[in-house]
Amino acid sequence: MSYRSSSLVSACMLAVIGMWSGACATTKTSATAPGEVHTSTGGTVSTVLPSNLQMATVMGAAEEMFRDRGYAIVESNFTDEQGRLVARPPRYSSFPRMNMNANSTESGIRVEFDYVPLPNREVCRASLQALLEKLGL
Repeated sequence: MSYRSSSLVSACMLAVIGMWSGACATTKTSATAPGEVHTSTGGTVSTVLPSNLQMATVMGAAEEMFRDRGYAIVESNFTDEQGRLVARPPRYSSFPRMNMNANSTESGIRVEFDYVPLPNREVCRASLQALLEKLGL
């Protein structure tokens, strides 16, 4: 392999590593008020919904939001205390997937969106925004 080819390969590898490490960077914003969004490690986007909402309402709105966006629901289950929804984007068979987890807390329902296997903060943020709109928040 020539020096020029080797340099090109090295530059490409550094670019990919740089993009990957940027996607996994930790960015935290305090989320003190219900509905205030914050992002944490790995591209997970989360918020705390108001305490007057019930888990069934949140999970029903999430399923409807994903279907409106063309996603296929792979898994959906919930109790009064927690919920989990796994959705597959259009035109994909197994991966990537969007995971949504919801847990009741003292201050409300904490909802987290995580896009796997590679984090995608923008898709998670857009999904969270669509859920908030669906819930009228």
